[in-house]
Amino acid sequence: MKHQKTQRKNPFKAAPLKNAGVERVDKSKRLDVDALVINPANIDMQRNRGFVYVPQNKQVLHPARYFERLYLSKATAKGMNIQDVIDNLDISVEHFDDFLSEKVCVDTGFAKKLEIVTGMTFEFWLRTQNKFDDSNKVHSEK
Repeated sequence: MKHQKTQRKNPFKAAPLKNAGVERVDKSKRLDVDALVINPANIDMQRNRGFVYVPQNKQVLHPARYFERLYLSKATAKGMNIQDVIDNLDISVEHFDDFLSEKVCVDTGFAKKLEIVTGMTFEFWLRTQNKFDDSNKVHSEK
């Protein structure tokens, strides 16, 4: 004779829930967003720093590092070869190699080519270049 298991009742099915999945929050416990902002000018300062914010004591990556990590590694993993990437960017092999070696700065024209190929806005590429340049100025002055 086999041992029979007795099935337990599910407490969630046994007791009717007033509003399943919704928890009412006491209005006095809500987060006061204004309390988080020390100074409204602080928001503008953060916004002006752009998408890529790096604290003053850290060096910013060159746009080529973002290109490698966010696009190139995925493209090559999907079977695209480097020559295809170069052709899609419509640049020379030398320009591509110099870019990856951080010898090329991203200007508006190159940023637009990067946008077409990667899908990341040309503003992103220009901001990362500007942040890189600014970071190098700060670190070279120290």
